[in-house]
This record gives sequence, C-alpha cells and structure tokens, in this order.
Amino acid sequence: MTEPDLGFAMPQGLVARGFAVRPRGPEDTDFLRELYTSFRWAELEATGWPEAARRAFLADQFRLQDHHYATHYGRTAALLIIMQDGAPAGRLYIDRGGVREIRLVDIILLPTLTGQGTGSVPCSTKPPAPAASSACMSRATTRHAGCTGGWASSIAGWKALTTT
Repeated sequence: MTEPDLGFAMPQGLVARGFAVRPRGPEDTDFLRELYTSFRWAELEATGWPEAARRAFLADQFRLQDHHYATHYGRTAALLIIMQDGAPAGRLYIDRGGVREIRLVDIILLPTLTGQGTGSVPCSTKPPAPAASSACMSRATTRHAGCTGGWASSIAGWKALTTT
C-alpha cells in the first residue's frame, strides 16, 4: 500500500507490525461511526441510558464531529484510515494548514489494539529541529489522546521530513 504524502513517514517498527495508512473514502463512514462509538461508549455507561439511546446519541455526535472536521479542515487535512494487515484499525486526521507544521487533529484505534505498546513513544519525544524552510510536526491540537496509550503517543515517533 502506498502511503499518502504527509510530510513524514511511519516508524519502521509499526510498518513491521503491519500498520499503514490510506486516505479516507466514502465507504469508510460506517467503520468510522463504529470506531467513534467504541471510543466513547464507556463514558456513557454512567448515564444509565438504554443501548439504543446511547447508540443514537453517539451516531449523532459522530455526524456532528465529522461535519466539523470536513468544514474546518477539509482543504488542508489528510483524513486517513489506519490499517493493520490490510484491515481498518483506526483513524488519523492530520492538518497541514500551517506553513511550518503538521498538526495531529484526531486519532483513534480499535479497542483491541490499545494497550499493546503501539503508543509507547512518549508524547514528549521531540521531533527533529526544522531548518528555516522545512516542515515540522506539532501536537498542540491533539484530540482524544492524552498520552494514555494507542497511537496518541506514537505520533511523536513519526519522522518529520524536511521540505525546501
């Protein structure tokens, strides 16, 4: 699978574990809705809502978030599907709207892939210092991450590539 040109490359350790990314397509909406639901499910358990109500609420939340991302990042973002061994495994949204930075907008992995060391690179890993005309990576807008595991912390392990 050819990786989209994101201005950085996936760490070889993740490539060796079968990870890749591809651009999001219209056929991914159902997967992304279920992924979002799996990510937010636990926080709604305390509401006592029946399953149907939680699913409806989360489907609506996904629709609103999806619309927001398309509206605010649509022209400058790479909306990617994280793949593992050829199957959808998560989402990675990166904004390249800044002249000298790449921003991680959102990242979610399937629950079965968390807690396995995929996100073992600390969020504090410093990317290579950019040259005057090069691109650098920023994690200032990381959403849903918090360095609690998964790819949220591994994004810092992606290699920034310079551009001139």
